[in-house]
Amino acid sequence: MQRETGATISIEEVGNRGVVQIFADNKDAIDKAVSRIKAIASKPEVGEIYEGKVKSIMPFGAFVEIMPGKDGLLHISEIDHKRIETMDGIFEVGDEVRVKLLDVDKQGKLKLSRKVLLPKPEAAK
Repeated sequence: MQRETGATISIEEVGNRGVVQIFADNKDAIDKAVSRIKAIASKPEVGEIYEGKVKSIMPFGAFVEIMPGKDGLLHISEIDHKRIETMDGIFEVGDEVRVKLLDVDKQGKLKLSRKVLLPKPEAAK
């Protein structure tokens, strides 16, 4: 992480808590390191919006990684306001997609939506 961000990262245990210190010659390197550490240490929060990456595509939707090692299901019904019959041509693995975390079930599975972030279509007149 230090090589990739250009920052020096120090981690110590102080009073049963981890203390992380980040040093760099420029703000960009510090910001990159802080972002990477937060992504590793934080938990997904219901209601938050994430920039995710499509990891796999299934007939019923796509699995999107919203944090390192944290994937959620973007069900086909949560992609758009209009009905989507098939996942063909909707996303490709590696695509970036903006999603909102709707729920975390009892097993820890993440339920995502893209649809809630899109403007609602006007009703037909």
